[in-house]
Amino acid sequence: MGYELRMTVICVAAIVFCAALELLQLAVPGRHARFSNFLIDAGAACFGIAIAWFARRLGEGSRDHEPDLVDTK
Repeated sequence: MGYELRMTVICVAAIVFCAALELLQLAVPGRHARFSNFLIDAGAACFGIAIAWFARRLGEGSRDHEPDLVDTK
């Protein structure tokens, strides 16, 4: 939450990460890679990113109404 959120870049990175996790499961015996798992993981990641973006926007809006604490003498 401390860094600027570039929604598009972060969502694309999350989707690529979820795809990589599913593809890596192909190499592990006993694991399975399913497209439905990828869709759920990628959707949940983007939803979480959207929640963080929305929370930050709400926080920025409340700061606009706070009085300045700067000494003007």
